[in-house]
Amino acid sequence: MEPEEVLDVAKGLAARLEQDHGVIAKWGENSVILSGKGVSGTLNVSSNRLDIEVKLGMAFSLFKGVVEREMRDYLKRHIH
Repeated sequence: MEPEEVLDVAKGLAARLEQDHGVIAKWGENSVILSGKGVSGTLNVSSNRLDIEVKLGMAFSLFKGVVEREMRDYLKRHIH
């Protein structure tokens, strides 16, 4: 994928996390910082690569499998 396409996928994923899980996404040039009650993380885009790191607090960790599955499914649908 082209870098712009990877960035679009990252933006879409961040928007999805905001919508579904109340996460706040603050964008820099090619990265986003995710924050919310019991959630923190980053999405970093570099050339044709997307690195994701999400940390879940104790209460939110109960939903770890759900969040991982949603993110994986989103990426499978949008990365080609």
